Amino acid sequence: MVGRRGPWRTRACIAVVLVRAALAAGASSAGAAQPPRETQPAPPSGPVVSVDEVGPQSLAHLRQARRFVDAGRWAEAVDSLRRVMDSDGERWIAVPDAADAPLTRYMTVVQYGHSLLARWNAAGPDALRAYRGAVDDAADRLWREAESTRDIERLETLAEKYFLASRGDDAAARLGEILFEQGKFAEARRWWERLHPALRVSPRLAAATGIPAGRPIGPTIPDPDAADAWTAWLDADRRAEPSAAWLAYPDSNLSLAECRARLALVSIAERDWAGAERERTVLDRAHPGERGAIAGRDGPWSELVADILESERSAASGLPNPSEDWPTFAGEPARSHRVPHGLDIGGPPLWKLALPRVDDGGDGVAGNRPRIAESSDGILPYFPVIVGRRVFVAQPESLRAVDLWTGRPLFADMRSSDVPIEPTAAGVFHEHTDVTPSIAVGDGRRIGTVRYTVTVGSDAILARMGSPVSRRHDGAAAEPRPPGVIVGADLAAEGRLRAGFPIEPDGADWAFEGTPVCAEGRLYVGMRRHGEVRTELLVAAFDLANGRRVWRRAIGAAEPTAGPPWNEVFHPLLALERGTVYVNSNLGMLAALSARDGTLRWIATYPRRALAGTAGEPPALHFQRSLTPPVVANNRMFAAPMDSDRLFALDAVSGQLLWASSAETATDIVHILGVTDDDVIASGDCLYWFDLRTGALRCRFPPTSGTTPGRSGFARPSPRGYGRGLLAADGIYWPTRDALYRFAWQPRRIGDQWQAWPAAMPRVWSVYGIQPGNLVAAHHVLLVAGATELAAIRAW
Repeated sequence: MVGRRGPWRTRACIAVVLVRAALAAGASSAGAAQPPRETQPAPPSGPVVSVDEVGPQSLAHLRQARRFVDAGRWAEAVDSLRRVMDSDGERWIAVPDAADAPLTRYMTVVQYGHSLLARWNAAGPDALRAYRGAVDDAADRLWREAESTRDIERLETLAEKYFLASRGDDAAARLGEILFEQGKFAEARRWWERLHPALRVSPRLAAATGIPAGRPIGPTIPDPDAADAWTAWLDADRRAEPSAAWLAYPDSNLSLAECRARLALVSIAERDWAGAERERTVLDRAHPGERGAIAGRDGPWSELVADILESERSAASGLPNPSEDWPTFAGEPARSHRVPHGLDIGGPPLWKLALPRVDDGGDGVAGNRPRIAESSDGILPYFPVIVGRRVFVAQPESLRAVDLWTGRPLFADMRSSDVPIEPTAAGVFHEHTDVTPSIAVGDGRRIGTVRYTVTVGSDAILARMGSPVSRRHDGAAAEPRPPGVIVGADLAAEGRLRAGFPIEPDGADWAFEGTPVCAEGRLYVGMRRHGEVRTELLVAAFDLANGRRVWRRAIGAAEPTAGPPWNEVFHPLLALERGTVYVNSNLGMLAALSARDGTLRWIATYPRRALAGTAGEPPALHFQRSLTPPVVANNRMFAAPMDSDRLFALDAVSGQLLWASSAETATDIVHILGVTDDDVIASGDCLYWFDLRTGALRCRFPPTSGTTPGRSGFARPSPRGYGRGLLAADGIYWPTRDALYRFAWQPRRIGDQWQAWPAAMPRVWSVYGIQPGNLVAAHHVLLVAGATELAAIRAW
């Protein structure tokens, strides 16, 4: 241990009472250093994407640092490295993951520099001593200020900018405690996992298990009865060293056993009982007899964790159930909602509500082919939400509210009583009159299709309204068009506009990207700024109380999906999970940002596909994806970008690629419905089960005899998906044109193949006298949003 302070012990932050409080909060809301890669990537097959990468001068300093390392001149190596960290610290550098990975991940230069120092420390402790001698005074000042004020911003500055300073592990440990207390369990895990190289897969463990370094350690843990496997596992664990793929503190004063106990408590707080049991097993095998103190009790860590796990699993049954509301697209900000009850539908519709028909003529992606999971003559653009007994739906020029059980209009009708009300206007409480219906559906030649989504949170009803055009290419020949705006209505004031709304983009070159997601008094929305050649992608946060911008962060830039004369009409959505905003840009980039201040956590880029078809064929079917926001579940982020034929699974904390589906396996995916215990469920013309751990396609319904949907010459399946389904407690609900299917979560193995297993007979739509469409369910009511009507059915 070089340049370290004396042992530092936290207060009793892992007391049983804290775990229970956090549970309740959750219920309510590689050897020597390697030089940077210098080889140029292969030419992209589609439009170019770029992030703010480190420049040539800094790369030269890094190469020089490498030469100093080879010569054992550690102080000079550190000096060269610090120059880059000080001058280009917030720029990005590619992380050397697997050479054949269909995704490139980036670290900030500061993170990359710390990663190099951690790996240098094994061969040359003088390097870390020299670094700490240069930065410890500044880090100590931040530590004292943060300790006296309990200032999380100063702690984060210390932990990010000076992570390998002598106080870096103290700051990471304290940050984890504060975030854990706030119920931000994923954030707490992110910091606590950085306290030791063995808390993620180390290079030695990667060599022993075949699982890439830097990934979560859970999949590497052997079966409790596999003695030989445990011998190899424990040997690799004892000799864990820093990895290029994951930044970890090399010499923390906190014991590895205590760090693992903390992570077990995070799993308990997240109600991940299986994960907590695995972590307890590791404590038992890797740290037998090692003791600690929790809530005044002293004993072996494994026994203390086991006792907390048992008591909290029992206590969890008395905690409030998760909300049954459906307040945003896909049911929750993480886009991974599962209806907590079954949907045994029966009886006639409770009510039906007329919706305006939206014609899809002009979309250059679909061409003359049938649209995926809908029809060109009547697309399915409506995605209502349910909060309490209220239903909210956005449509071309207005917002509507009706009662969940009766369908009767809510709030004061904005029209005078002597004006006849059209069937599609009943319940309208807000109109955006700066746009005509023809513009609302995207006039002219265009790529993409208009969608209407709503978010309700913090007593606000939010939607993007006005022009849906994300990028306009028709130039001066077109009349001036008002931009799309963010409307915020007050839930507690009869739907009247809130102060500071609508929020308008900064100018004609700016556009909002779909409806915001919101939490804790803020809304978060994607934005684009258009240049002559490139489109810049940004994320912004606004205060719900007054509509003022809190922060705005640029992620990267890309060539537009389509060039002249095509307009782009897209509706991408963000995901939000416990303090982190996740982005699927549909522009070659995936990213994660801090919800608090917009700090970029990671960026990953993937090869984009060109829009133009070959040999006269129309664009690939995956370009019909318009509502595939990131889905965040099980500490993973899943994304199916419009400009790629892949489904990606990334580690939500680091952005490291876990797997990617095979090319052209399921180009017709337009919805990621959610995650079960074993699979990722996605749909389009077909319904798909992808193995949660490997990404292998386990099952497809209907079976297609090995032919890939969407490829040239493929006949459409029968039955064919029609609308967005959902996951509920009793299975997977999948709508088709004729019927509603329910499948068991788990396919069944018959012979050497998996097959979808029906959990009930299909419910024929015509029996209920309603149109098929997108499904939304809450409070034992199923909503079906068809092309021209919204219907409600009792679902017990």
